[in-house]
Amino acid sequence: MWGDLEVDSEGFIVESGALDPIGPQFFIPQLLDAPQNPILDTLKRRPFSLDFRIDGDGLANTHLAPLKPASKARLEVASVQRRKTASWDTLCLLGATAVGSPFISEQDQQTFVSIRHHVTPRLRDPFIDIIHVSEEQLMQSLRSTVLGSSSTLHVWDPLGERFVLRGVHTGNEGILIIDGKDHSIGQSSIQLFLTIGTLLHRLDDFVVVLRRRYAAQGPTVNALSYELSSILRYLRNCLSTSSADTLSSLRMRFVPYYDALDALAQLCSREESRMPSDYPVFDASPRIVLANIYQQLDRHVEQHSLRLVQAMVAHMVSVVSRDLIEQTCHSVGYGKQLLSSYGHENLVASDQSLLVGISEDGGDVPNDDPDDADSSDSGADPTPLPPFFPPELIEGLDAARKSLKLLKAAQADHPILAEAETYPSIRWLWRDDQVLAAWSGVNARSPDAKGGVLPTLVSDDTVDSALAAFHVFDLEPGTGTEHLTHDKSQVSLNDLEDFIASFPNNLPSLTPTLPQLCSLVFRPLVEHTSRLSNTLLSLLLSPTSHLHIPTHLRLLRSYLLLTSHGYKSRLLGALFSDSDDCKETSEVQIFLSRPTPTSKQSESEETRIWAVGLASTLLQRDTWPPVGTDLSFLLRTVIVDSLELRMDTDSENTDQTSRSRRRIMEEAEFRLGFAIRDLPADTGREKWLNPLTIEALDFLYMDYKPPHPLDVIITPDVLSKYQRVFAFLLRLLRVQCAIQAAFRMMRRDTLFPTLTPSNKLLLHCRFVMQSFVSAVSEYAYDTVIGGNFDPFLATLTPDIDPTIAGFADIFALSRVHSGLLDDILSALLLRSGQRNVGDLLRHALEYVLEFAVLVGQLKRGGSKEYEAAPLLADLHARFLAKMAVLVKVLKGLSDKGRLSGSTVDVLALKQPLRGVQCLHDLLVRLDLGDWWQKN
Repeated sequence: MWGDLEVDSEGFIVESGALDPIGPQFFIPQLLDAPQNPILDTLKRRPFSLDFRIDGDGLANTHLAPLKPASKARLEVASVQRRKTASWDTLCLLGATAVGSPFISEQDQQTFVSIRHHVTPRLRDPFIDIIHVSEEQLMQSLRSTVLGSSSTLHVWDPLGERFVLRGVHTGNEGILIIDGKDHSIGQSSIQLFLTIGTLLHRLDDFVVVLRRRYAAQGPTVNALSYELSSILRYLRNCLSTSSADTLSSLRMRFVPYYDALDALAQLCSREESRMPSDYPVFDASPRIVLANIYQQLDRHVEQHSLRLVQAMVAHMVSVVSRDLIEQTCHSVGYGKQLLSSYGHENLVASDQSLLVGISEDGGDVPNDDPDDADSSDSGADPTPLPPFFPPELIEGLDAARKSLKLLKAAQADHPILAEAETYPSIRWLWRDDQVLAAWSGVNARSPDAKGGVLPTLVSDDTVDSALAAFHVFDLEPGTGTEHLTHDKSQVSLNDLEDFIASFPNNLPSLTPTLPQLCSLVFRPLVEHTSRLSNTLLSLLLSPTSHLHIPTHLRLLRSYLLLTSHGYKSRLLGALFSDSDDCKETSEVQIFLSRPTPTSKQSESEETRIWAVGLASTLLQRDTWPPVGTDLSFLLRTVIVDSLELRMDTDSENTDQTSRSRRRIMEEAEFRLGFAIRDLPADTGREKWLNPLTIEALDFLYMDYKPPHPLDVIITPDVLSKYQRVFAFLLRLLRVQCAIQAAFRMMRRDTLFPTLTPSNKLLLHCRFVMQSFVSAVSEYAYDTVIGGNFDPFLATLTPDIDPTIAGFADIFALSRVHSGLLDDILSALLLRSGQRNVGDLLRHALEYVLEFAVLVGQLKRGGSKEYEAAPLLADLHARFLAKMAVLVKVLKGLSDKGRLSGSTVDVLALKQPLRGVQCLHDLLVRLDLGDWWQKN
C-alpha cells in the first residue's frame, strides 16, 4: 500500500499533488548495512542524541531516528508504560491514537494489518482474485452460508460439495480479505462458518439420498432419515437464533454446533475432508446402521464430548432402534400388539424350520440320508441384531421365538401369553430417575416423555378401546382437535429439544457405561425370553400333559429300541423262528455261494435252502421280500396287541397322570407303524433280496409320528437314528433265532456221525458263536441302550429342575437327546466313521448265520458229511480270523476312549458309559482268554 509513495526522513509522505499529505502512524528505522547487535548496542550506547536518558533502572532508551517534540513526549509516556522492557524490534509510532507499546501484536487491528502488509507486501498474481469486504458485510453473508445456503459471497459447488467464493474467475484462486484483517486472519475467522455450512449441506443431501434410494430398506433407515432431518432442523434453529456483535464472538457461539455437526458427519461418512468420490457405499442393514450409531455414542461418552453431542446421538439411538426393538419384543410375545400389528406371519420360525435335528453320521444300516450330514437350524432371524444387544438375549432370542410358537401349539391359553401384555415397554433410559425406577423394578414413565420415547398423538388409554377413534365426536365443537392440525415434525422437534434439555451431563451412576445401561434396558426382555423357554420345557415335562416328553421317549425306546418284552416277543413270533423242525418251515429257491478251502474260486449250485431263523409265514409265497397285506396285518396286530397290554396295566389308575398316559398310548396306535423302505434293486447284488443273508429284513423299518410340538425333539433326523438301531437289532434277533435253532438241531441228533473231528468242531463252533451272539446282545441291550437311555430319562423326572439338569430350553433337550442317539450309534459301531469296524462286527454275525444255515442243511439232509466238513472248517477259520481282527480293533478304540486303565474307577463312580467308552464292556464280554488265537 505504501510501497509506491515517497516518504521523507521523518516518515511523512512527500506532497505530490493538491491533496493534503497523509502520513503513516508508524515507521521502522532502516538498519545499517553492517553486522549489528541491536540489543547490546542499545544497552551500551552512550548519550549522543537528542533523545537520550536513563530511566529509574538505568536502562538506556534510544530511538534510531529523530522525532518531533510531540512524538518525543508520546514516546516518553510509552517508555514508562513498557515497564522497563527494552527490545531491538522497536516500532516508532506517530499517530495520536496509537497504543503506547512498541510491540506489533499490541497495536490496534488496523495498525497491525498495515504493518504486516508493509513488511510482507502481497505480490500481484493474475491467477489470484482478491475480494475485499467489511466485517458487517461478511457477517451478513455468513449468516446464510452457515445455514447451508448460498450467499452474496459464497456459492455451493456441487462437484466438490463445498462453498467457494462467488465471482472468482474460472481456474483462479479466490482470496477474501476483511477490512482491518489480513488474509490469514480473515480465512481463519470464517473457516468455521464455511465448515458448518458445508456439513449442513452435505447432511441434507445425505438425507435426500436415504429417502430416494433406501426408503424400501425398512423402517430403520426411514427412522434414520427422519431423525437426521429433525436434528438438522434443530441445529438450524439454534444457528439462526444465535446473535453476536463481532465475528469472533459469533464464532465462539457456533463452536458447540460445529462439534455436533462434525459428529453427525463422521457417522454418515460426510466429513469435510472427504471428497465426494471418496464417500463409502452406505450399508442400509439395520444391524450396521444401529451398530455405527451406538459406536459413535460410546466413543463420545468415553471421550466426554459436549453434552449437546452426546444428547443428539443418544436421541438418535433411541429413535432409530425403536422399530427393531419393537419387532424383537413382538417376535417373542412381549407387548400388546403381538397379533394385531405383526401377527403370526412375522414370527420368524416356521413349522418346518422347527424340525431341527442334530445328526452326525450313520453306519452301514440303510438310511434315507446316506451322507448323514449334520442338519443346521434353518429358522434363523432374518434381521441380525446389532452388537449392543446383550449376548444372553442374542443367544436365547431364536429359541424364545420358537418356544412361543410351540407354546401356543401346546397350550394356546397359557397365562404367560396374557401376562406379556402387562410387561414394561423396552425403552432407552438416560436420566437418573428412570434408571433408578428400572433398577428397582418399578415401571415408571414420566409424563413429559423425555426418556427417549417419542410422544404419541393419541394417549395410551384410548388405544385400549375399539371405539377410541371416535372419541372426538363426544367433545364440544372446536375442542379436542388440536392434535389433528398439529405438525408432526414440530412434535418431533419439540421432543428433541426437551430431550437435549433434560439430558444429563453424565450417564447415571447406577449404569456408568453404555454396556451396563444396555443390560438394564433389555433386562425385562431377557427375563421374558428365559421365562418363555422354561415355561414350555416345564409344560412338556409335566406328567399331567398328553405331551409328556418322557412318556413319548419311553414309547420310542420300547418299540424302536425293542426294550418292551411284550412287544419284542410278539415281534419275534411274527418275523422269526428258532424251531428245529424243518417241516414246519419253508424252503426257498436261492443261489448260495459255497467257497471251498482248497480253491480260491467259488462254485454255485441251485438247491433248496432252509432260511434258518425266519418265520414260515414270511416264505409262504416263495418271493422275497414278502410284501403284501398279510405282512401288514401281521405287524399291525403286533403293535395293537402290545399297546393294549400296556393300557390294561394303567386302567386301574384314574388320576390325571394315568389319564394322560392312556391318551398317549391310545394315540400311539396311529403314530406307530411299520413301513417298507425304498431300497435299490437294479444291480442284481442286493443282499436284502436274499433271505439267507443278515440284511434280509433291511427293507422293513418302523416309523413314529410325534405330536406337535414334540416334533422339535423327535425330529426326522433323530428318528433316522432310531431306525438305524432298529435295523441293527432286527439283524441281531435274526442271528439269535438262527443260532438257537442250530442248538436245538444239534441237541437231538449227531450231524457228523462218522466224522468225529468234524462233530467236535461243530460243537465248538456252536459254543463260541452262541457265546459271541449272547455277548453282543447283552451288550446292546444292557450296556448301550440301558446304560445310556435310562440315565437320560432319569434327568427328566418332575423332581429334577430342568435348568439344573442342563436343559435351558426344549432345544437344549433336543440336542441332548440327539447326542444320546449318537452315543448309542457309536457304541454299536454304526457311525460312518466306524464303518470299517462295523463291517467286522457285521461279518462276524454273518458267519454265525452261515453256520446256522449249514447246520440246517445237515439237519434236513441237503448236505452230506463229506461236503459239509470242509465248509465247516473253512467257516471256523474265517470266524476266528475275523474275531482276532475285531478284538484288536476294539482294544484300539477302547484305548482311544481313555478307559483301558480307568474302567473300574468309572464304574465305581456310577458314571454311565457313553459312546466308545462302552466298547470296553464289549471287549470284556468277548475276551475269554484269547480263544480265537489258541484254536
